Amino acid sequence: MINQEDLPEIDFNFLRWESGANDVEVFFINEGAGFRNQLFYSVDNGNSKEIVFDDVSSPLSILPNDDGLLALGQGVNLGNFVGDTFIEFFIKSDG
Repeated sequence: MINQEDLPEIDFNFLRWESGANDVEVFFINEGAGFRNQLFYSVDNGNSKEIVFDDVSSPLSILPNDDGLLALGQGVNLGNFVGDTFIEFFIKSDG
């Protein structure tokens, strides 16, 4: 079991761009969940969510799914954002 104290703390200031951002990319590194999760992002305080990965699974994951669609290191370009931008990420369990 992982102790919460052992995990690095996230600094949400690094997810904010005061002058916008170009070519924001998200990469699938690995996963070990027993569910078929979905990853979303939002730039409007969660009011609307855009899908990043519809099925966060891979045949090469720590917990492999033979029919998983993602390759380790596969990325998605979320595009460009103008003005003050704060990106939030959401996981839908067993989506």
